[in-house]
Amino acid sequence: MAPRVWNIMFLRVLCIISLLVSPTCFAFSQKVLVQILELSSETIKIGLIALTVVIVLLLMFVIIIKVQLSNSRNKQTQYGKALTVKQSLLNDFKVGMLHVNLAGEIIFANRVAAFFLGSKEGTLINRLLIEVFDDDVQKSINAALTSNQYVYLQTYVAASKRHLQLGFSKQSDINHGIATVISLADVSNYQHKIKQQSSHLDSLNQRLQQTGLARLS
Repeated sequence: MAPRVWNIMFLRVLCIISLLVSPTCFAFSQKVLVQILELSSETIKIGLIALTVVIVLLLMFVIIIKVQLSNSRNKQTQYGKALTVKQSLLNDFKVGMLHVNLAGEIIFANRVAAFFLGSKEGTLINRLLIEVFDDDVQKSINAALTSNQYVYLQTYVAASKRHLQLGFSKQSDINHGIATVISLADVSNYQHKIKQQSSHLDSLNQRLQQTGLARLS
């Protein structure tokens, strides 16, 4: 069989390969094939070499893109699994936990924190932290968010009717947008006992005053 016939057959094979790469490549190779068939044998050989190089480069490009996409998907999957495990651990805590970004917005809340605040996890996300608490404590919360030291304060949450102790821990390195981690502990029982003791003392003082004895201080 004449070399020109072999060249034509080889060109058609290359066209079929280009179809596997992409329809655009196939259409382009078809146009190139028509033009090449009108040229001499020597020119066809040069064209074959050039076309082969182009197709090889295209194949390499497709393979590289697929590998990069696969690696990216694997990393996202691993990150998602790790985040799920961390959130699961935080949800098992008996202490409420909030993550707040630099803007003062809640980006994570475990179930305990949502329960203590009389809300739901999804409702708290993207809300400003100060909006969750009463106006009289908002100034203290803003100060705690900007402090470089560990800060704790106690407040009453009307939505859940609980007395909470908040602990603010500012992060030195911001990872995943977390600027401050806040712990929430329910101290309602302790507060109730304190009020009971205070009430008993007041009652005792009144009795002592009525009997003319010195006031208990």
